[in-house]
Amino acid sequence: MDSLQQSGGTSVSGFRDAGISLIVITALFVSVRIANSFSSGNRRLLADDFLSVLAFILLVCYSALNYISANGESLFSSAGTEG
Repeated sequence: MDSLQQSGGTSVSGFRDAGISLIVITALFVSVRIANSFSSGNRRLLADDFLSVLAFILLVCYSALNYISANGESLFSSAGTEG
């Protein structure tokens, strides 16, 4: 059992697994959207296609930062600095 699980809460591994599965589903939808846009008559990507890719990248970054904070780690660790 993970150490950060509270009563009625989600474990860190469950949080990670849910995030990964949502990212995979989102990647499938974005890739289908890009494939359909590229295979249409004009064969070019428009602003909404680039925005969906940007939103996917931001989702991955947000999920990674959420996992790091739920795991109790710090982005700016004080390793190597002694006070």
